[in-house]
Amino acid sequence: MLKDTNKKILYLSYDGVLEPLGSSQVLNYVLGLAKSHNFILYSFEKPHDLKDTKRVSAVSKIIKKSGIKWIKSIYHKSPTTLATLYDLFILLSNLILILSFNKIGIIHLRGYLLGIPLLILKKIFKFKLIFDMRGFWADEKADRAGWNRSEYKYIFFKTIEKELLKSADKIITLTDHSREFLVKEHKVSQKVITTIRTCADESVFKKIKKDEDQTIRFGYLGTLDTAYNFQKVFKFFQFVLSKT
Repeated sequence: MLKDTNKKILYLSYDGVLEPLGSSQVLNYVLGLAKSHNFILYSFEKPHDLKDTKRVSAVSKIIKKSGIKWIKSIYHKSPTTLATLYDLFILLSNLILILSFNKIGIIHLRGYLLGIPLLILKKIFKFKLIFDMRGFWADEKADRAGWNRSEYKYIFFKTIEKELLKSADKIITLTDHSREFLVKEHKVSQKVITTIRTCADESVFKKIKKDEDQTIRFGYLGTLDTAYNFQKVFKFFQFVLSKT
C-alpha cells in the first residue's frame, strides 16, 4: 500500500522515544504504520536521554529512513505544575506552526496531557482526533499517587477526559472492560471505540517450549504500590504453596 502524501498523521507522545517505554510502545508502532502512512512524530525527550548523542543519532537515522519527520521537545520535570505548563505552551506554539504549514489529516494523541491544547486547536484547524487514552489517567493518579478525588487536579483532569472523549473521532482503550465502561458511564458510541491491547514484538520475545517435567511457574509483573492489590496475589501464592 502506497503512502497517502496528501494528508499526514501527527503522533503526539509525552513519553520520549529514546526511553524504553516510548521506544517499544510508540516508536515501533509508528515505524510499522509508516510503511503505509505519512507520519510526523512529536515527542518530549528527557534531557539525560538527549545527552546520549550516539543513541540520538542512531534513532534519528532509523526514523528518517522510514520517512518519518521527528520533532522533539525537551521534557521538563520540576517544579511539576510550572514545568508541565511550560511544556504545554511549547507544544501549543509548535502545533500552530505544524498545523499551519502541513496538511494534517489525523492527530493521534497518546495519553491525556498533550490533549489540552488540542481541545482548542480542533475548533480552529480541520483534523480528526484519535484519543489513545491508555487508561483512566486521573483515576490512576488517585489510586496510585495519592490524588484526592475532591481536589482540583483530579476534577480538572476528569473534565479534560470528558472533553477529549466528546471531541475524539476515534478512541483507543486497552481492555474490553474499559470499553464497556465508556459506553455505560460516558455514553460513548461503541462504533467510536477500538480495543488495542499492549502487545509484544515476537521477533524479540519468543515463545519457549514447555518443560518436559510440566513444571508450573508463576510470575508477578505488577508493582508493590497501591496500583495493584498485592494482598490477593500474596494469598494466592500462600494457597498454592500450602497445596504442594
